[in-house]
Amino acid sequence: CDNMHSYSLKNDNKNEILTGILILSGFFDLIMNYAVSCLSNLINDWMIPIIFLSTYFASYKIIYYLYNEKLWKSTFFGIINKHPNISGKWEGTINNSEFAPIAVNVEIIQTWSEIIMILTTDTAYSKTKCLSMDNEDKLRIDYIYLNTTRGMDNQELRNHEGTCSLLISDDLKNMEGEYYTNHHRKSTGILKLEKIN
Repeated sequence: CDNMHSYSLKNDNKNEILTGILILSGFFDLIMNYAVSCLSNLINDWMIPIIFLSTYFASYKIIYYLYNEKLWKSTFFGIINKHPNISGKWEGTINNSEFAPIAVNVEIIQTWSEIIMILTTDTAYSKTKCLSMDNEDKLRIDYIYLNTTRGMDNQELRNHEGTCSLLISDDLKNMEGEYYTNHHRKSTGILKLEKIN
């Protein structure tokens, strides 16, 4: 997704995992260069450093891609990975004292390094601009979003920013917390979500 953005996680171990990917890349690079050395009589000496760097770079890109997109979600890597997987489809309600509860659908697209949270209702569409996670005590996400509401003449009210802070249940199946809109809308409420997929 082109609009995905990086996200921060308190107490993460990103540096350790990146170091592990670098070491693993070096291991695969040694294997590939051993295979190349068996063909040394067919390769000019000046090509060896280029091949070494190229295979190392390729190994790193492949391993990083696999981990970033897929492996970080697996049960095995979940032992070392501290990034909670909240990706998927969610349903819930927005509750505000000014109006009746509004049904919402949320899709969270997440990799190990990037995320985007998209919320839709019958009349509005919003997406996160930045997001952080705090897993020190209870898992919580805090984010800033940009909302577009259809059917409103006032541009400042139709397009507005807001913030939201959600507590996530231990089983990663429910979220609940408060949202705040900017000074144009001046409203607050409760967002409740349940994961459906």
